[in-house]
Amino acid sequence: IVDDTGKSRQTVGITGAYAKKKFTWFNNFYTGPNVNGLNQGHRNLYDTTLLLTPTDRVSAYVNFDHLQQKRIGSGTDHVDGIAAALRVQVTKRIAFSPRIEYLNDINGYSTGTAQHLHEVTVTGEYRFADWLLSRAEFRHDGSSVPFFDHGNDPASRQSQNTATIGFILYK
Repeated sequence: IVDDTGKSRQTVGITGAYAKKKFTWFNNFYTGPNVNGLNQGHRNLYDTTLLLTPTDRVSAYVNFDHLQQKRIGSGTDHVDGIAAALRVQVTKRIAFSPRIEYLNDINGYSTGTAQHLHEVTVTGEYRFADWLLSRAEFRHDGSSVPFFDHGNDPASRQSQNTATIGFILYK
């Protein structure tokens, strides 16, 4: 890896997967410097994901990430996150998918604010035809501190809700 100053960042990545008929387990580890122009500020990232497919109509995943960033000088920043989702194909045309996520940004390294974030999303799907899929989604985001903007007031709310409707055309 080369940074934007043209200097080499000696980063090492190791990845692996264990696959069976009903599940796959992925593991990734990356380590190396993360400060532009310097081979300092050592970062370790571990990511693991378990994909489950118990039936043709049900699938799920659980994902965990741990980031550790050594500061130049002294100290270390940590960020941990976990997510899980389920997808159920109820009929040929209807499916739903709930998802939850949690992020512990202890020092504010990732988001700029020391906080605990969580998210809950529910998505419904309806397939009108083989070439047209619709999705309706409701999402709730929350934080342990005021983080979300509201109107002209930046970082004034501890939560926000989002609703989305989308259409996907297939060729």
